[in-house]
Amino acid sequence: MQPTQFTHVKGDRTGFTLIELLVVISIIAVLAAILFPVFARAREKARQSTCTSNQRQIAASIQMYAQDHEESLPDIATVWGDIKVDVGILVCPTAGKSTPNGYVYHKDAGGMALGAIKDPTSVMLTADGVRSQDTSHYANVAYATSDILLRHSNKTIIAYVDGHVATTANPPAFTPPYSDSLAAWFNASSLTVANGAKIDCWTDGIAAIKATQSNTSYQPTLLSSACGNGHPAVRFTGTSAGSATAYNALTFSGLSLANWSVLLVYRSKETSNLLYYPMTWDTSGSPGGIYAGGTFLSQAFGLAIGATSKNATGTVALNTWSLGLVIKSGTTYTRMLDANFPVSDTGTDLPISNTVTFGLRGTDTAWPFIGDLAEVLIYNRALTGPETNDVITYMKSDCGL
Repeated sequence: MQPTQFTHVKGDRTGFTLIELLVVISIIAVLAAILFPVFARAREKARQSTCTSNQRQIAASIQMYAQDHEESLPDIATVWGDIKVDVGILVCPTAGKSTPNGYVYHKDAGGMALGAIKDPTSVMLTADGVRSQDTSHYANVAYATSDILLRHSNKTIIAYVDGHVATTANPPAFTPPYSDSLAAWFNASSLTVANGAKIDCWTDGIAAIKATQSNTSYQPTLLSSACGNGHPAVRFTGTSAGSATAYNALTFSGLSLANWSVLLVYRSKETSNLLYYPMTWDTSGSPGGIYAGGTFLSQAFGLAIGATSKNATGTVALNTWSLGLVIKSGTTYTRMLDANFPVSDTGTDLPISNTVTFGLRGTDTAWPFIGDLAEVLIYNRALTGPETNDVITYMKSDCGL
């Protein structure tokens, strides 16, 4: 029997066609597009676990240091040398080995007595971040929220005084720089009323000074989410310029400061008067901007934000969050808007006095403060140039500017 013979028939396929290859490549590309993010997330999860473990060990080392040092946390100047952890523990795997220390120590924790901490579950010890050392800052110490990095899928890992570690997209707020010189700190974040509710009392976070308004017609309201990062604000509204009831007001007294620095984050909503005074010292008895004791001078006495000369009004941007800073040293006043340095005027000494009310309001009945106020810092001395940079950085970070 003859074996079957197979003959090659012209046209038989010996490989894939171009179209088939393109289809296979497309399928592989689609699968890769689906799987690569999954692999990346899994890899980042592993890195987060390592970072969490690192910070848990750092927190334990800080706690052991406190036990050996009269129940006090390490100082910010020496913390990283004091805790003596292995150098590998300081490397955040997401930041990589090019960053020898990928963590920052909370400045407010430095030197604190454990017994003075009311809620150790809410006080931050360390977090993801990097801070370089300079003339006024220690390395790897967080002085403001901006020093904390959201490097883990837009979140940061934080270790707390009680030793627990958590991942969050909202790092805790910081106290302002040079808090030992703060006379008052009004932060809208401290208000607990509902969105849109009237405010009859705003208590500062330093000396518990109460800014009050008993007349419900003159009470401002709360905006629960106003600034870029959701920071709340107090809204001062008005009916019409020139009206005696065209303002809301909160006033307080009890400060006696020969020299001072006042920094505020505000947003002007004034539409009828563009030449307007969001921050003017006024002791005439009419509703003043932010005003204090002394001899009454022109309402625009050299302190209006945005002004370029003494007794001149200042033009401010509408519906825009801005920073205002006025520093008094002797009879010299330095004004700053955002980081524009500076314009100085010399005039009659105008201290903050116990004899009159220091208010948060418009300038007078014809020029009401119609706008929003997120935060106010009042220092009991004139800040230096480098210090003003620090407080500006803090305010921008805290209010999301």
